[in-house]
Amino acid sequence: TYVFLEVDRANDYGKDAYMDVVDSDVVTGTCVAAQIKGGDKYRRADGFAIPVDEAHFEIWRNSSLPVAGIVHDPESGNLYWASITGFLDGKSNRPTSVPIPLSNRLTPASLHSDFKSQFRDESKRLGANCVLDLSSDCEDQRMQSIFDCFGLGRSDPRILIALRHFLPTFTDASLENAICVLTHVTPHPDIIWSANNWIPQDVCNAVCERFRWTIDEITHMMGAAEWETWHRGGMGEDVYMMLRQDPEIESKMRRVVRIAVESGNDDLAFAATYLCIYWSRDNAKQMYDDLVNDDPNIESLALMPDVRDLLNNHGCVSLFE
Repeated sequence: TYVFLEVDRANDYGKDAYMDVVDSDVVTGTCVAAQIKGGDKYRRADGFAIPVDEAHFEIWRNSSLPVAGIVHDPESGNLYWASITGFLDGKSNRPTSVPIPLSNRLTPASLHSDFKSQFRDESKRLGANCVLDLSSDCEDQRMQSIFDCFGLGRSDPRILIALRHFLPTFTDASLENAICVLTHVTPHPDIIWSANNWIPQDVCNAVCERFRWTIDEITHMMGAAEWETWHRGGMGEDVYMMLRQDPEIESKMRRVVRIAVESGNDDLAFAATYLCIYWSRDNAKQMYDDLVNDDPNIESLALMPDVRDLLNNHGCVSLFE
């Protein structure tokens, strides 16, 4: 069997899924991106074809993972495949489509012979580009590589560790998607875990060991999540799960509060203050008083009256419950 997996938002970058090549139930480290189509509109006289627009032409030919094109024939129920990477290799002008010949029927036998041989060779040639392309000047190229890191990193934690160290260089969508990928190595309670997004525990452990954050990194990641997203299934929860892997995060967060207040970053100051209070549980009121004693400006933060009401009425605050 092959391991078939998906990542949220990956479809926006010309890759519907990733497939890990397996030998005797052992994941080999060879990973293939897949573009999957189905329906009569892809049928041609001599087989099938996957259209190539300008955006996908650039994405596929610059991919750091080999890309397989797979078409489902609704009439016969069969699957047919071709190497998009192999077809586009060396082409400077965009073709209108990638042909999928009828001779390339995807069966259990062909999956472990022609298909595996084709993409194992291509993966060896392209795989090293995955990490290199994280530093690309092209936003789309960086985005592709972030998702490709998820595919390759499942069998090599060094790929995901490299992605972790690139976090300070990302902004906006690149930062959000890198967080989305990396939060999969944490015990995230609101990811629906399955064979489609499973990462081996030894890989998770190796990557989480590197989640020891500097104050600047904490500030940078929290800036990717507006307070409105600090709920179950939101970007704030993804950031939270990554921060929580650092055993010193609670003491570091108090420093973030002080720096944020002094710099006038009210959104960050409130989020960091709230986390400090939340983590204090039964001592939440005392933590609030301590933080205010450190800097009375905390009391003037926009949402702080709501926090004081919660503390007065319940003695603590909630998050994700």
